Amino acid sequence: MDLAPDTLVPAPSTSGSGRPSIIERAGQALVGAQARMAREAGLYPFGYVLSHPSASCYPGEGKQQVINFGSSNYLGLSTHPTVVEAAQDAARKFGTSAAGPRLFNGTLALHLELEEELADFYGKQAAAVFPSGFAANVAMLSSLLTRHDAAIFDRHSHVSQREGAERNRIPALTFRHNEPESLRRRLAGLSPSTGFAVCLDGVFSMDGSIAPLRQIAEITKSYGGSLFVDEAHSLGVVGATGRGASEHHDCLADVDLISVSLSKALAGTGGAVIGDRDAVEHISLTARSYIFTASCDPSAVGAVLAALRILRARPELAAAARASGQRVRQIVADAGWDAIAGQTPIVCIPARNRISAVLAWRSLIDAGVYVNVAVPPAVPEHGCLLRIVASAAHSESDFDRLYQALCAARQKFRVAHDYGGLREQRNLGSKATK
Repeated sequence: MDLAPDTLVPAPSTSGSGRPSIIERAGQALVGAQARMAREAGLYPFGYVLSHPSASCYPGEGKQQVINFGSSNYLGLSTHPTVVEAAQDAARKFGTSAAGPRLFNGTLALHLELEEELADFYGKQAAAVFPSGFAANVAMLSSLLTRHDAAIFDRHSHVSQREGAERNRIPALTFRHNEPESLRRRLAGLSPSTGFAVCLDGVFSMDGSIAPLRQIAEITKSYGGSLFVDEAHSLGVVGATGRGASEHHDCLADVDLISVSLSKALAGTGGAVIGDRDAVEHISLTARSYIFTASCDPSAVGAVLAALRILRARPELAAAARASGQRVRQIVADAGWDAIAGQTPIVCIPARNRISAVLAWRSLIDAGVYVNVAVPPAVPEHGCLLRIVASAAHSESDFDRLYQALCAARQKFRVAHDYGGLREQRNLGSKATK
C-alpha cells in the first residue's frame, strides 16, 4: 500500500474535444484507489473520526473508547473551562464570524488585543494574527524576500515555509538537519550581495527534535542574515516560560521574526507572525494570505487569549508537557519499542515502511490508543513513523493504557528499525502538515 501522491497521468477525453479531462484524471489517480482499498480493509489511518478530537479520551469509530495520544493539545487547554467560556463569550459578543478580511471589516478589538499580548509575551514590537499557521509562514517568506534574495532551510523545515519561498520564486537552499556547520558551509557559498533569511522550526514536528538555535543564530548573524523561527510545536512546551526553542536557547533577541500556530498549545485556530513593527506591518499590507482571506473567528481568538493568559500565569504547564513526553518515552522503551531521542512531547517510533507503520497503528487502535502515522510525503521515503504526542492533561490511567496497548501491539508483530538509514534519508526533508 502506497499512500503517497502519485504522478497524475492523462485521462482520455469524453467530451469529443480531444482534450484530457481534469476531473476524470483525478478519479483515475492511483492515490485515490489506494486510499479506497485501505478504507475498505480498515487500514486507512487518516481522517479517523473523533467525537472529541482534543480530549484525552473519546469514543472512536464503532463507539470504542480510545485514548488520544495524537493531539497537539499539549497543555490540555482546549477543554479547560476558562478557555471554553472565553470562546463562548466572544461568540456571544462578536458573533460567529468577522465576515471579512482584516483590511476591510474583519478586524475586531479582540484581534488587536491578542496581537498586543503575543508581542508582549515574546518581548517583540508587534504581531499580526492569521487564519492559520500555514498562512502566517507563507506570508512571512513571500512578503519579505524577493527572487534576488535566498531562503535557507533546514531540510526538515515545515512545508509552509517552503511554500512561501515558492510563491515568489525565491531561490531556496537547504542545510543538513540540525547541523549548524552545514549551514555555515552553505552561507559561505552565497554571494555577498545576496540578502538571505534562515528559516526553520524551533521544534520539528516529525521527529520532535529541538533546533540548535543558539549556534544557528550566531552563524546567521555572522553572515549578515535574518533569522525566522517557526515556534508552532514549541510554544507552550519548550523554554522556562513556554516561549519556545528561542527561549530554551536564550536567543530570543537574535530571532528577527517568530511565527506561531494558535491551534496547538493555545487551544484555538490561527497563526501569527511576531517581531519588528515595520516588518510585521509590511507583511500585513502585502501578504495575500492576510489580505484575501477572512480573519480568525471571534470564538477562536477568545479561546487563544484565555489560553495564553493561563500559560503566562502558570508557566509550569510547559514543564508538565515535557514531563509527559519523557514519561511516554520511558513507556515506549519499557514496552520494547525504540523511539527517536528527544526532549519534547513528540515521541516518534521509526517503521521500515508504510505497511509496517499502518499495521502498527491499527494494532494500537484495536488496543484502545490513537496515535498518528507519518508516511510520505509528510516524511521522506523509508522515514515512516508512528508519532505519539503527549499532553500535560494525560493521566496515570492514560499512561497505563498506552503501555498496555504498546505491549499488545508488540506481540502482534515487530516494527523493524534502521536508524543509520533513517537519519540519512530524513535529510531529504519534511513536509508535515500544519
